[in-house]
Amino acid sequence: MLNKILTILFFLAVLYPHPSVYAQDDPELPYYIVQSGDTLTVIAARFGVSVTSLVSVNSIENPNAISAGTELSIPGLEGIQGELVINTVTLGETLQSIIMQNQVPDDLIPRLNRITSPKEIYVGSRLVMPVVEEDNILSPISVITRQRSALDVAVLQGTNPWSVAIQNRLNGLWDTLPGETIYGSPSDETSPDNNSLFVKDLSIEPLPLAQGSTAEIRITTTQPIDFSGSLGEYELHFFPAGENEYVALQGIPGQADLGIVQIFINGESNGDVIFPFEQDLLLESGYFGEDAPVFVDPITIDPDNIAKEDELLNGVVQNVSPEKYWEGELQYPVDEPCISSYFGGSRIYNGSYHYYHTGIDFSVCTASNINIYAAAPGKVVFAGPLVIHGNSVIIDHGQGIFTMYSHQSQIDVNVGDFLQAGQLIGLIGNTGRSTGPHLHFEVWVNRVEVNPVSWLQRAYP
Repeated sequence: MLNKILTILFFLAVLYPHPSVYAQDDPELPYYIVQSGDTLTVIAARFGVSVTSLVSVNSIENPNAISAGTELSIPGLEGIQGELVINTVTLGETLQSIIMQNQVPDDLIPRLNRITSPKEIYVGSRLVMPVVEEDNILSPISVITRQRSALDVAVLQGTNPWSVAIQNRLNGLWDTLPGETIYGSPSDETSPDNNSLFVKDLSIEPLPLAQGSTAEIRITTTQPIDFSGSLGEYELHFFPAGENEYVALQGIPGQADLGIVQIFINGESNGDVIFPFEQDLLLESGYFGEDAPVFVDPITIDPDNIAKEDELLNGVVQNVSPEKYWEGELQYPVDEPCISSYFGGSRIYNGSYHYYHTGIDFSVCTASNINIYAAAPGKVVFAGPLVIHGNSVIIDHGQGIFTMYSHQSQIDVNVGDFLQAGQLIGLIGNTGRSTGPHLHFEVWVNRVEVNPVSWLQRAYP
């Protein structure tokens, strides 16, 4: 009897084999398709695994011979399946918006990218992402205000209210605050509620930001909105640039700390915050060189004199008037633009004082090249002698934009004069912290000196 039972069990084992232990211990892994320019080292670093584990899991015989289109299994991501891709974070995207639009688990993207804080995501970040079918991707369809709840949004969209709650991971339709975005599945039957998606477009140039550059923040809306905000430590001032279009200009200091800088923007209408925006931006080097060491009058590098002059100049350029007097590019302030020193160069004065060049210098190329002209229309807000900048003129062009003309031998304008572009304001000289006749020309954008060359070569805004 026992022999018959063992025989039956043997045949059952042959006909219906038990799943192997190997299959249980080797679940399906997510995969990545090699792109042009990828190497195993780059891929391993991107996914936080070792090259050795990639080679082992994928049975790669020659690690130096992988080619574009090769499908590589990625170890160490148990419980995750399907194709993984690398996406670049664009302006306006946050960790929360990426999670909501792609409808992925809250912990998936942080796990794939080893993120411990939303602050680690900024414009230009490269994120490992699962491939999501296009039909499953949600879009912003409305913004919560004090007058419009999630229930109102559902009614306007003709959508089941509880579907809205589930898609937006709300505990209930009451679980929202003014300014929060509601996501949904737009279709031919339900279009986005454009009356509540007030902002049509937001752009920031340049990206990434760079030391000494002028950041231009431009917003296009569906209706008039009051905007405020900040970029780093500087308050942003928005001005109309057309119908339902607003622009703010902000200078980036030539010696700003590299890394991440935050931008905050608030859009308000009738007391409601209808467009809260926060983003981390990458700030890169301006890649400036070094100027030759120079020797100057010691009083021009005296700390007390420098502090007094900085305080005076900062006070002069504090005003941000709503008028905009300039149009297009600034014109060159001299007859022959012979530039002898560019913006940003590191300088050592008298072997001890270190600073950087806050403008560009125009030398006297010919005997007739001594006239100084206004680079754009504007009001003269300073005209007189300074210890460091010498005889100087500062012109207010409106909306926080100023130009400065230093080391003059002669000043031909007075405070309060309104000048046109190309109007004579003085003569090139050698006053102040100077080692020879030249014009030191500066452009200030919302209290910050920026590289004047960009203003001479392109129109802002």
